[in-house]
Amino acid sequence: MLSAKERAPQLHEQSNFFRSGGHSLLAAKLAQQVTRSTGVNVPLAAVFSAPTPQALAGFVLNQQSDGA
Repeated sequence: MLSAKERAPQLHEQSNFFRSGGHSLLAAKLAQQVTRSTGVNVPLAAVFSAPTPQALAGFVLNQQSDGA
């Protein structure tokens, strides 16, 4: 049997959250986790408008610079 890591798709900074198997409930969980880990409020809509790790990181950095 393959381990979970071996079955997981290869993800990168341009991997689309939703095309990689994400859905709205996981998006809400992701938004909460990013908010907790960065201190930046990440609304659920941000995950939909910035569905790649690179785009979501850009959103967080933009929010941090706007708040500074």
